[in-house]
Amino acid sequence: MKLLSIKLLFFFFLTQSYADVLPVEVLEKYQPTKKITQLDNEVDFWKSKVKSAPNQLTFQVQLANAYSTKFATTAAIQDLKSAEYLLKEVSGKQNSNQASILRALAHNYISQHRFCEALDLVEQAHKLGSNRRASTLMLFDLYEELGDEGAQIKMLDQLSENQDFNYLIRLAKWEDGQGRLDRTIALMKQAEVIAESGKQTNRISWIYTNLADYYGHAGEIDLSRAYYLKALTLNPADWYSMKGLAWITYSAENNVVGATKILNHIALHSQDPGIRLLQAEILEFSNLQKAAKNAYYEIAKEVSQPAYGNMYNAFLCEYYLNQSQEIEKAMVVAQREINVRATPHSYDLLAAVYYTKGEIEKAKQLSKKYIWNKTFEPFILKNQLKYFNESDESFIKEVTADILETKYELGPLTYQKTFSI
Repeated sequence: MKLLSIKLLFFFFLTQSYADVLPVEVLEKYQPTKKITQLDNEVDFWKSKVKSAPNQLTFQVQLANAYSTKFATTAAIQDLKSAEYLLKEVSGKQNSNQASILRALAHNYISQHRFCEALDLVEQAHKLGSNRRASTLMLFDLYEELGDEGAQIKMLDQLSENQDFNYLIRLAKWEDGQGRLDRTIALMKQAEVIAESGKQTNRISWIYTNLADYYGHAGEIDLSRAYYLKALTLNPADWYSMKGLAWITYSAENNVVGATKILNHIALHSQDPGIRLLQAEILEFSNLQKAAKNAYYEIAKEVSQPAYGNMYNAFLCEYYLNQSQEIEKAMVVAQREINVRATPHSYDLLAAVYYTKGEIEKAKQLSKKYIWNKTFEPFILKNQLKYFNESDESFIKEVTADILETKYELGPLTYQKTFSI
């Protein structure tokens, strides 16, 4: 991992004569050292508490929370697994507050993309009845991940009695899934007012980053940038927002040097493979093919380890198809992802495997049955342009017209590959 980071830093130094999107003083402003030190201290504090009173389950829960919070910042997979271990231990021993423990463990499983297991836990928590609204909120989130629109509608109906922050953001997600971006942003703006009036930093930070995402999808790049910066003002270790700024720099401004500088800054503090995936994409786009190939290899080697489970199935499937040409491995991963969640995205992976194998008719049939008119996601729909041509179906004409307008979302490399320009 260190060697990979050195290579990417070297790439930046080779090209540092170009303009940067963020001056050095801005990057220096968003230093996470204090935040990470606080997280480490929190873990150490609760570790000592558990050691002094190993039978005190409350201390174990607090330690699990500390590990989970640290993972959200550093993306160290072992912190997530440590939190899982502790929560499972507590769940097996504690009867009081059992519903909250089940929900906490379900959150952990969601982070690991273990959605079916998480659903089982939340359903148990819902039956127990303690804070049933919290369980209903999680059920909506899980049904979204699993692609069960009918169940999502039922959960929204149950939640609509109290049209608070949590309801509004989920209604916004629903509208986004239906392709109504204007409605999504309007609902998120309502939620923003509630969040800011409540003065809860975590909630405000969350709404800022999500509004930044949605404004980016809408082509409002300046607003997207502004909201990412607002989120970073609240939390200098908000690497999601920093990565969003890197994406704007790379995709909207075609400034690979500035984007690489931002990503290198994040990589000093975060182990998130997603950061390195974007670094590798930029290397590939910059025609540094050998460096990109090595970067993809190192990432695939890491995320195929058991600790990551199904978290990077999509990347691994694409890697086996496009980088290492191991089609059977790709097939195994695609089938595994469908078992985890049978969504259009999962079937898109399987269709890509069949297409690469030369079984184009199977790819077409999967697309028509599981993808067409079930998603508006350009990263999925772009593949339809390979399987079909405009004379096949009117749907493809619509998809082509739509995807031509999604260059920012796809990014310059994917857009270039899609349209071979």
